[in-house]
Amino acid sequence: MSYFKDLLKDPYFKTGFFLQGPNPVKDQRKVFSHLDYEGEAMKVNDVLWIMSQWWTPYPFSHHTFLKKEAGDFVYENASRKCEINTNQGSFRFFLDSCKEYQELYKANRLDPHLPWSHFLLEQDFVESVKVKDLDALYANLHFIIHSVENKNGGEFDAEKHTAQFVWYITIREGKGNSKESLGGNFIWFGLPIYDFRYPYNAKHIQYDGEFEGSTRTLIYNLDSRDYLKDEPLTFGKEYSISIDILPYIHRAIRYALKEKIFTSTRNLVVNYMNIGWELPGAFTVDSEISQIQLKGVFHD
Repeated sequence: MSYFKDLLKDPYFKTGFFLQGPNPVKDQRKVFSHLDYEGEAMKVNDVLWIMSQWWTPYPFSHHTFLKKEAGDFVYENASRKCEINTNQGSFRFFLDSCKEYQELYKANRLDPHLPWSHFLLEQDFVESVKVKDLDALYANLHFIIHSVENKNGGEFDAEKHTAQFVWYITIREGKGNSKESLGGNFIWFGLPIYDFRYPYNAKHIQYDGEFEGSTRTLIYNLDSRDYLKDEPLTFGKEYSISIDILPYIHRAIRYALKEKIFTSTRNLVVNYMNIGWELPGAFTVDSEISQIQLKGVFHD
């Protein structure tokens, strides 16, 4: 007998967002405040959704708030905006990294070793799950890339600059069946969605590089043609992802074993995900996600 379990909780974002600091080195994963829709968020005893705003000079601790209608909220500041509809379970990201780099560096980001703007949603799974207990793991998502505007001008360099919309989960050594810490050996397993430089994302394996705040661990990115059409994404068009990622996870684990990141498959768990924008270049971006789901199929 098999049964299903949703790894992600609160897919409609009804509990709001716990806000991390802008410096992942100094602030680590400390929660500084709760974006709780001015008291209208569903009450919870533990952190569910976390909003990461790494390296911004304009943290969301300074924001304007708007309630458009029941269950429909907007947070906005000088370089970022998010629109959350808790009736539809949608989250819209707006980010202007050009404004952020002008404030941080007084110019566009030209040095590839400098930190770059991140705008991510994260969740630590309330129950991590052992990979060996899974029969399947379905990743489902609806998304729209509304617009991407390159603000780098003549300074654009594809080796240094891009706008990436990414979805990652972590596979790590752990106990399972309880909330795991983020320490220990792990790899990033990625479902890339958009990259300004390419019509699609080819399979790519690398290490999280030598820059401030990097994890210096393996990144295993799938080929986006495994779950999206083999064509450039059309701005304003809604797309859906629905794929059993477990066979690909097993391939990533085999690679990590070969690289001696893991020594055994016995205690590997899936316990965390993030989704959103990384902008190593100066761009303005606008995208929306809804119906996000990670559904495990387990055997008794």
